[in-house]
Amino acid sequence: MKNLSLLVIALFVLSASLVGCESDAGDQAGDEAEAAVEAEAQEEESAQADEEEEPSELVLKARELGPLAEMIHQDPDSLQGWLEEREMSEEELEELLFDISQDPDASQAYSEAR
Repeated sequence: MKNLSLLVIALFVLSASLVGCESDAGDQAGDEAEAAVEAEAQEEESAQADEEEEPSELVLKARELGPLAEMIHQDPDSLQGWLEEREMSEEELEELLFDISQDPDASQAYSEAR
């Protein structure tokens, strides 16, 4: 049960860190740099879409995990059933969440899926 509580906390920390990364700094230079980065990212996404590249396995898993945070928020006990359905341990889920948090594409996919 203690591991379950830690896992729930880890999910909320991951969610908060993803939301925190999206916060606006508020200064004009930062906004201009951010706009340039976003424009470049959109160009890269467009080029990737043209190539019709399949998303990575980690991105697909991140999309699957996105709704999990809301499900746990509504019913913390539902996590154990979710893990059993996927034949996954809490440690494997923690490792997957860590991997997602380290990959920008997977983090974005997780954030969008929430």
